[in-house]
Amino acid sequence: MKLIHGIPVTIPTALYLAVQAHRRTYSNLTMQEVFIQALEDWMAHTRAAAHAVTDASRNGYQWKCLFLPDGSHLRARSGKSGLCAEVKGNRIIFQGLPMSPHQFTRAECGPGRNAWSTLMVRLAGQDRWHTACSLRKELLGSSAVPAPTPTQAMMEASQAMAAALREALVLVENAQRSRRRAH
Repeated sequence: MKLIHGIPVTIPTALYLAVQAHRRTYSNLTMQEVFIQALEDWMAHTRAAAHAVTDASRNGYQWKCLFLPDGSHLRARSGKSGLCAEVKGNRIIFQGLPMSPHQFTRAECGPGRNAWSTLMVRLAGQDRWHTACSLRKELLGSSAVPAPTPTQAMMEASQAMAAALREALVLVENAQRSRRRAH
């Protein structure tokens, strides 16, 4: 083994004494070999952990703003079968078929249900179920503007249309005035 750099390392006395006792009892490695092996093991472990995170982050289903990692489960709160769909790779699979959250909601509850409020989600590696809307709300934070109710949306649309019509009337009046002046 070729020594390239000698660097002083400060460790707590209790750890040093424990390593010495362990080394004398269970191993015939030198202190230098112990540190080299520990550093190599640490680098291999952190490299493997980084690759695992990278690989896991590639697999999953992107549902608008919410990412469902591979291995996550979905269930409908009032579903017919009580069965779960599972995220496998980049798809949601239910009874062997790939489908969207909306399609899963329709399959389990029939038409007319909102997937965000109907579906429960258990993210991969977690034990607890959450409503999809609570995960979305948590993700978006309090800065998110709540979606308008259908009545509010219709009011806003009618106000926008009324404003556009007023602007159109002003343009027509200006065009008529210009035409009168030209004659």
